[in-house]
Amino acid sequence: MKVRDLRTGEVFDVRERTFSAAATPGTLICGRAVPNGESHQLIGGLFGVAPGTEGALLQLLDEGNGLALLAYVADLHRPPVIIGPDGQVIDLDDLDPGNRPGNSGPALSADDPEICEAMQEFLERHEQQWCEEQVPALGGVTPIQAAADPTRRDALIRLIASFPTIDPSTGAFGLRPDRLRSLLDLPPSPPF
Repeated sequence: MKVRDLRTGEVFDVRERTFSAAATPGTLICGRAVPNGESHQLIGGLFGVAPGTEGALLQLLDEGNGLALLAYVADLHRPPVIIGPDGQVIDLDDLDPGNRPGNSGPALSADDPEICEAMQEFLERHEQQWCEEQVPALGGVTPIQAAADPTRRDALIRLIASFPTIDPSTGAFGLRPDRLRSLLDLPPSPPF
């Protein structure tokens, strides 16, 4: 597979048989690629990096603190923590089921055409709004600004490629990568 070093921009071939079978263009990884005489190969541990966090990880790697790197990797596998407005950790297991978030009213049906239309309108507004908001994963610029900036465009493409494609028949919804690419005049799929 071809990889790009985020520090130098150098692109090189890496011989690898396991990770490359599941990797997609734009996937960010942390690993060590070393020359093997013909190309490069990955040695040691390898893990995915969420778009927008690569700068902090590069800084951590520059420090050369192996224990801090291990703590970083361990944090990737911990469950999320919900913190309330008062700063206290909320344990959903301790809440009465009738008081859990999302249990405040009658169930809505995804088969109702009015609900579907309202959700579609909401989603389109939310996607347009996202394009105009400052995004921490893009260094605080808006996706519109990142799309127009050749130095940030690849980071934007990688970030959008990391968004899951959601099947609307499940009742779940989220930002649609194809729609965001269209709004931002980006190629239909990552070029790398």
